[in-house]
Amino acid sequence: FRELFIASSDDKILVQLDMAQIEPRILGQYVGPGAYREMLFREPDVYTALTKDFFNRPEITKEERQQMKAIILGIMYDKQASTIAEDLNIKYDEAQQAIDQFFKRYPEVRKWIRKITKDLLVTLPSGRQRLIDKDKAKRTWKGALINCYIQGWAADCNKLALIELDAKIDYKKGDRLLATKHDEVVGETYRERAPEIGRAHV
Repeated sequence: FRELFIASSDDKILVQLDMAQIEPRILGQYVGPGAYREMLFREPDVYTALTKDFFNRPEITKEERQQMKAIILGIMYDKQASTIAEDLNIKYDEAQQAIDQFFKRYPEVRKWIRKITKDLLVTLPSGRQRLIDKDKAKRTWKGALINCYIQGWAADCNKLALIELDAKIDYKKGDRLLATKHDEVVGETYRERAPEIGRAHV
């Protein structure tokens, strides 16, 4: 996506900003107090923190982190063990064991999923609503429901962040917002102003 753009002059650079790991963070807000939410504040990289907590080890490998990330996202979107096993090229039993262990470690996540799947009307913190049609859902209706809660609120957060960012950057000094895609923003500014744009995003 960002490769589609080039700076308009040699003294300017492109700035890429994104909402880091927003899906597991939003899940933490939904599920409420518990081990899962506490884990989110242990270190900047949520997937690293989750993996360390999941395996109960202070050190993990990159492969373990990537595997855990796939499992977490799979659980969040109601992927079955067979699909997760295929995605990760692992045995079905290993995938199912990981899912069971995740819900055992973070029971508040399963409790939240059971709660929201009792009603097909999704109501986001922003007040936006969407009625999930079981017959028209592209994925399983439960996966569509969870996706709407998480991606819907993520979209709202991204729009609010764009509004705040637009108010903070200085167009008179050469700052420009060029495009957005999902949770990523590409902008342009003079080299010396890049750190300031980063702070505005935070």
